[in-house]
Amino acid sequence: MGSERRNTLPLKFKLPRVDTLITLCNKVTPCKKNNFIYRYGRILDLITTPIEVSALVALSQYYDPPLRCFTFQDFQLAPTIEEYERLLGWYVKDHPPFTKLGEPLMPESVAEALHLPIEEVSLGLGPRGFARKFLEEKAWALEKEGKWLPFSAILALLIYGVVLFPNDDDYINLSIISVFVSGNLVPALVSDVYYCLHTRHEKRKGVVLSCASLLYTWLISHMPQKGPWVYFLKDLRWSQKFASLTAEALVWSQKGLYL
Repeated sequence: MGSERRNTLPLKFKLPRVDTLITLCNKVTPCKKNNFIYRYGRILDLITTPIEVSALVALSQYYDPPLRCFTFQDFQLAPTIEEYERLLGWYVKDHPPFTKLGEPLMPESVAEALHLPIEEVSLGLGPRGFARKFLEEKAWALEKEGKWLPFSAILALLIYGVVLFPNDDDYINLSIISVFVSGNLVPALVSDVYYCLHTRHEKRKGVVLSCASLLYTWLISHMPQKGPWVYFLKDLRWSQKFASLTAEALVWSQKGLYL
C-alpha cells in the first residue's frame, strides 16, 4: 500500500495575510477569550499556528482520490468530523445542521449573528459578500466603543473568511457568511479540505484553498512524538519522513480513521 513510485504534483497551499487579525485578536483579553471560545470554538489559535508548508505539500502527494484519504505505506489516514470537532472544541451535535445551502442569504439573519442593526449590515453586504476592509474597520470602531459582542462576532467572521475558508483575499463571500450564520462550521471545514485536495489532484496542479493551519494541526496530532522516527528522521525532508512512516509509529486518536 503506497509503496509505488509517486509522481510529485506541483501543489501549493495558500497562507493568508493575518497581520491585522493578530492585532485585533490581541484586543481579546484573557478573561474574554473563554467567552469567545464558547461562542465560536478555538478558532483564535489558528491565526498564530506555525505551519510547515513543506509538510502539507508532502502530505498532499499521498492523497488518494478514489478512496478520499491519505494512503501511506501500511495504513490510511483521513480527517474526520470527530477529529476536527476535538481540535476546534466545537461539537456538531450541539448545534443545528446547516440545511440552507443554495438559499438566499437574508440580511436579517446576518444582522442577528453579528449583533448589529440591519441597516449597518445592509450597508456593507453586497453581491460578493462583505469586503474585508469594511469588516476590519467596523471591528476597530466597535473595539474603541467597547462593544464586545458585535466586535467578537465580526472578528470571528473575519477568521472564517481569511483563515478557515481562504478563497478571496479581499472579500468574505456569501457562502462563508452562510456557514457562519448557521453556527455549524465543522462539516463545512471537513468537506472543504476534501474538495480542495480532490480538485487539485484532478487538475494535477494548483493551490489548495483550505484551512492550512487546521490541516497542519490535525497532521501533527498524529505524528510520533518520540522514538526512532523522531530522533533519527528529524532533520530529513517531510517527503522522506512520510516514506518511512508506519502505522505502528503513528499516534492514533480514539476517533481517528484507521483502515
